[in-house]
Amino acid sequence: MMLKRLGAFLLIVAFGFATVQSATAQDDDASHTVTIDVEDITELSIENSVELTFESANGADALSLLTPTSGESKFASATGGTNYDIQTNRDGVKLNVDVTSREGDLGSGGNNSMMEELGLLVKAQTGNSQEDVKLTELGSSSISGGELDSEFGPLSATDLNLTYEGVVTEESTSNAGSANKLTVKYTVTGN
Repeated sequence: MMLKRLGAFLLIVAFGFATVQSATAQDDDASHTVTIDVEDITELSIENSVELTFESANGADALSLLTPTSGESKFASATGGTNYDIQTNRDGVKLNVDVTSREGDLGSGGNNSMMEELGLLVKAQTGNSQEDVKLTELGSSSISGGELDSEFGPLSATDLNLTYEGVVTEESTSNAGSANKLTVKYTVTGN
């Protein structure tokens, strides 16, 4: 009987030892792979709209970039501005500006009586410098745009200046109640 008990005891001890052995032999480390994928990120925001008010016949001689193309004289000038923020992790990008729509006496549907009497440019403080682009030109009813900065980035900048300078001729008048507006679009392009 004693032998039976001793055999049972040894069997229990062996089973317990095997259980403890397998429990302590288990690995309590684990791992996996984390893949990092950084997309091209570009964010551009402009704070406010800009209003230019031409209220005195100041001659506008200081705005030499807006020289008339066909003999018109600069009668009055106005400036206005706002700020913009740009963040990009891309390299070699460009900041472009274009006029995408016009309203009122600046309208494109045959009602563009004021376009030839307005010269407008935008100056933008950019990642590299201060650049100017003509949006409209005295003596022309066309609108244009262009590149404000090229080959910049990566960049994270806030409160950069956007300054608009405008001149009008003495022929320029607005119809009462007419909202003369240009929609100006900024686009980041490139790599």
